[in-house]
Amino acid sequence: MKTPAQKIMIILIIAVCFMSFEVNAQNNIAEKNKNNYRTNSTNCAEHKKEHQLTYEEFINHYGIDDTCVAIIDIYFDKRENSAAGRISMFPAAAAIVLINAPIGASLMVISSPIAITGAITRIKYNRKKLITTLVNYQTNDILTHNLKEKVVDYLGNKEEYNQEEVKEQQLAQID
Repeated sequence: MKTPAQKIMIILIIAVCFMSFEVNAQNNIAEKNKNNYRTNSTNCAEHKKEHQLTYEEFINHYGIDDTCVAIIDIYFDKRENSAAGRISMFPAAAAIVLINAPIGASLMVISSPIAITGAITRIKYNRKKLITTLVNYQTNDILTHNLKEKVVDYLGNKEEYNQEEVKEQQLAQID
């Protein structure tokens, strides 16, 4: 007979496994769409709903200036890299539960809040909100204070990177 704690752990493991398969399936679908889509000059929204556009389609459709491209990069980076990395810690902890329950349970306690913040980040930086932000910026020139700071930092870092590349090219030409 299993204790209630063991039953809860089994339910959590099943939930984690399902969540990891769901995240992997979404990433695989996104990669497949990215690789199969051919870029053309037609309106991207004709083929898909706007919130289903890939990164390249967002850039082609909404990337009218550096700020819009920076907003798109920030949203996609937060959603795909930051949030997915945080969420992926939880399935790893669940796998450790199967090997060593006391250590795995403590890791699950630690990784649960991190996974929750990753899920919140994925919700906060979804494509529908990206479209709303881009439309507000393009029509009314309005950005939130936090996003404006992120865009300024992003554009500053991009400019520094471009200057470093130019210096490296100049040094290569001298040699």
